[in-house]
Amino acid sequence: MIADTSNQGQISAQLKSIKTCLQVPFFQMEITALVALVVYSVSLVNGFTYDDYLVIVKNPFISQKGFFFSLFSQRYFEVSGEASYRPVVTFLCWLCTLFFGRNPLGFHVVSILFHTATTIAVTRLAQKLDLKTWSLWTGVAFAVHPLLSEAVCGIGFCEDILSTLFLVTSILCVISYANHPKSFVSLFSIFGSMVSFVLALFSKESAIALIPILVFLAWLAPSFNIPRKWICFSLAVLVPIAIFYLWIRFMVMTGTVVPAIPLSQKLTVVLATSSRILFSYLGRLIYPVNLSVNHVTQVIGPDNWIFLLSAVIHLLFVVIAMIFRKRIPLFMLGICWFYFAIAPVSNIVPIFNPEADRYLYLPSIGFLLAVGTLFEFISAQSVVFSRFISVAVFILLMFWTGKTVTREKDWYDNYTLWAHELRLNPENSRAMAELAIEANHKGKYIEAEKLSRNALSIDSNLGLARLQLSKSLFMQRRYDEALLSYQLLLQNNELHPHHMSQAWFDTAYILDQIVKNPDKAITAYSNALAIDPFYLGAAINLGRLYTEKGDILSATKIWREALQRFPDNADLREYLNAVEKLIKEKIKK
Repeated sequence: MIADTSNQGQISAQLKSIKTCLQVPFFQMEITALVALVVYSVSLVNGFTYDDYLVIVKNPFISQKGFFFSLFSQRYFEVSGEASYRPVVTFLCWLCTLFFGRNPLGFHVVSILFHTATTIAVTRLAQKLDLKTWSLWTGVAFAVHPLLSEAVCGIGFCEDILSTLFLVTSILCVISYANHPKSFVSLFSIFGSMVSFVLALFSKESAIALIPILVFLAWLAPSFNIPRKWICFSLAVLVPIAIFYLWIRFMVMTGTVVPAIPLSQKLTVVLATSSRILFSYLGRLIYPVNLSVNHVTQVIGPDNWIFLLSAVIHLLFVVIAMIFRKRIPLFMLGICWFYFAIAPVSNIVPIFNPEADRYLYLPSIGFLLAVGTLFEFISAQSVVFSRFISVAVFILLMFWTGKTVTREKDWYDNYTLWAHELRLNPENSRAMAELAIEANHKGKYIEAEKLSRNALSIDSNLGLARLQLSKSLFMQRRYDEALLSYQLLLQNNELHPHHMSQAWFDTAYILDQIVKNPDKAITAYSNALAIDPFYLGAAINLGRLYTEKGDILSATKIWREALQRFPDNADLREYLNAVEKLIKEKIKK
C-alpha cells in the first residue's frame, strides 16, 4: 500500500515535470519545429506541380544574367511568370534556381524550412499573447493542419508562406518594441517591424491585413499587458508603408491582366456566396475533408438557407467575441484576425480563383489562436474539462497529421494531383483538362483527346480543354481539325496570356509549315509575340518568314529585339549575321 502510494506520487511528480517543460517557451518552439520538419519530410520526394512549371520549370529567364535587376522594372511581369507584383517570391525562386538548378528537392527543402520558421513564429506569438501551455497546441496545429499543405507542397504558392512569416515577424517586433520602448533593443524592433512588413507586402497583397490586426491589438493591448500608446506609434510608422505599397502595386506595377471570375453581377449574390465560402473555410479548418486545388464554387443568392446559416454563424462568432472580449481577449483578436486576413480573397473584388485552400494559410493563425484560448479558458474551469479537452485535442492533431501526410502524396506530381481532383468530382472539367496536359506531355495523344472532349462536353467554354484538344489533334497530324479547333479557341480569347500565345504559335506553325500560307502565318506569329514578347520560337520563325519574303529590314528588327531579350542565344546571332551580310551585299550592288 505504501509502495503504491509512493509510485503514484512519483508518477504525479513526473507528470508535473512534463507539464512544466511543456510551458517552457524555448522547448515549445523546439517541439513545433520538429513536428513541422518530420511531417513535411514526406514531400521531399515530390516533383514540380501546378504553377511551378510556369514560374520555374518552363521559365527561360530565371537562370539568366541580369534577372535580379528585372525584379524592379516593368520587365518583371515578362520574366517572372507572375501576374501580380511579388518580387520577394520571385527573388527566392531565382536564388533556389541559382543553387539547386531545376531540381525540385532543393525547392521543397526551402519550402519546408520556411513553413517551419513560420510555425516557430506562430508559437512565439501565442506565447507573447499569454497562451501558456496552449501556445504549444497553436504551434503544433499550425505545423500539421492539412489545409496548409497546399501552400507548402505547391512551390509556386510559397507567397502565402513568405507573407505570413514576415507578417507574424512584424507583429512580434511591434510587441517587443511596445514592451521595451526606451531600450536599445527598441531601435532594432521598430526597424525589424518595418522591414518585415515591406517583405510581407511584396510577397503577397494579403499582408495588408497587418494594419487592421494591429488596430485591434492596440484596442485590446491592456488585456495582454502591452502599452497601447507604443502599438499606436508602431501603427503610425507602418501605415505610410502600407500606403506606399498600395501606390506601387496598383499604380506603378499593375501587372498583367488575368481574367477574374466574378461570382455574379449582383452584389447581394456576391455577398451571399462569399459568406458561404467563408463558412466552408471554417468547416474545413475544423474537419478538413475533400481537400482540393480546384473547388467548384457554388453560387447562391441571399434567400438560400446555406447563406442564412453561414451569416448566423459569422454573426455569432463576432457577438461571442464582443461579449467575452475582457475575459478572453485573445478569442476576439483571433476572430478578427481570421476575417481581416481572409478579406482580400473574399471575392468582393473578383479574383481568378474564387476559392482555394492556400488562402487559409494566414487566416488559420487567427482561428487557431481563438480556439487555443477557448480551450485554455475551458480547461481552467475544472480538471475533468482539462483532461477531456487534452485527449480530444490529441486525437484531433493525430487525425490532422494523417490527412496532411496523405495530402502530401497527392502532390507527388501533376498527374497524381489532378487524378485526385477527378476522384473527388468525376464531373470536374478543369481536372480533365489538366490531365489532358499530362497525357499530351507523355505522348498519349488519343487519351488527351478523349479527356479534352469529355471536359468540353461538360463546359464548352473551357479554353484549357480546347487548347489540349487542339494540341492532341495537331500531334496526331490531323491538321485540318487542329486548325479549326485552334481558330475556335482564339475567337473566345478567354485563356491565360501564356496559353493564348501558345495557341497563336501553334496556329502559325500549321499555317506556315502545313498550309503554306506565309501571310496568315506572319499575322499569327505576330499575335503570339504581341501577347508574349519573349516567345523565342515565334520571333525566330517570324524573322525567317520575313527573310523568305525578301523583307530583310523587318527580319533584322525582329531578331535584334529578340537578341536584346536573349543575349546568349547563338542561333539569333547567326541569323542576324546572315541577314546583315545580305544587306551589305545589296548595298555593294
